[in-house]
Amino acid sequence: MKILIIEDETAAVKNLRRLLHQYLPEATVVGVIPSVSGAISWFKTNVQPDLVLMDIELTDGKSFDILQHVQVEADVIFITAYDEYVLKAFDFNSVDYLLKPVSEEKFAQAVQKFRHRLIRQITLEKLANMLQQSALNNAQYKRRFLVKKGNKLLNVKQEQISYFYRDEYVFLVTRQGAKFPITQSLEELEALVDPALFFRINRKYMAHIDAIAEMEAYDKSRFRIVLNPAGSETIVMSQEKSRLFKHWLENAS
Repeated sequence: MKILIIEDETAAVKNLRRLLHQYLPEATVVGVIPSVSGAISWFKTNVQPDLVLMDIELTDGKSFDILQHVQVEADVIFITAYDEYVLKAFDFNSVDYLLKPVSEEKFAQAVQKFRHRLIRQITLEKLANMLQQSALNNAQYKRRFLVKKGNKLLNVKQEQISYFYRDEYVFLVTRQGAKFPITQSLEELEALVDPALFFRINRKYMAHIDAIAEMEAYDKSRFRIVLNPAGSETIVMSQEKSRLFKHWLENAS
């Protein structure tokens, strides 16, 4: 993990190195830049780091000037002796805003925020790649399911399916509300259906994108999903999974 420090005070740099060693031991400091002009030159000639620890007041200006002159794709933690820049700092989508002298507790909290953001970004990238791969390999997914109705076998096409859910058995539910038991588990179905069209909502439900009717807050940390046709129970999704769900809805074809 590559870290760039933009700071003009020697003592502050020393403290940041110590804190990084303690709370982000896998990090490698790829540079220490004391000025706006030096930072602009660095970003023009180097690969983007994973994180920038950025003092706001530098020898030749404010670090906001850096962000206005070059594209900084890395996450940024602003560090300053002044609290007057906090609103402007968050305009640049910063991870955190720390006041000098930087305490161990505040630095540890900022690092934790950075780790969570990094994990979320990696997860979203994996989902985007999965959707892209789905578009390329669309033909490999199961297009129809044979289901039993009395003594008959019915051929249910993928576009006729609203969702799958697990009770005592796994059931396929059609757009007309018909329900059929099937032999596959939800885990097996995840590998059989197109992930651009079906999403695993929780341990019991996997739904087609066209079956998603509503999404609303259920409590402080969970969301309620309403499917069409509606079932008899409340379908709840975790807050963490809801981020992936929203990304899937926006990007699925």
